Amino acid sequence: MTWQKRRGDDLPELIGAGDLALISLATQRTSRTISKDKVTEPFRAPFVVPEGTGDGAPGEIASLMAVVGLADFLQIAYRAASDMMES
Repeated sequence: MTWQKRRGDDLPELIGAGDLALISLATQRTSRTISKDKVTEPFRAPFVVPEGTGDGAPGEIASLMAVVGLADFLQIAYRAASDMMES
């Protein structure tokens, strides 16, 4: 986004549904990789104490991050719709 402003490109008014789905999935997968995968375990080790084994349960933080991303998008869409109604 910042690089688009520097180049002088206009930012999109709305994010499409397909892009929203991709962003949500990418956010979920990234947060899961950081929080659960073995490859990032050395980075987490100084900050966490492992509680058992397994790949996680439903409702873990990765899913929460995807929901937060969707909620942010809906807030932006609501604000854009409100602004259009006032114009």
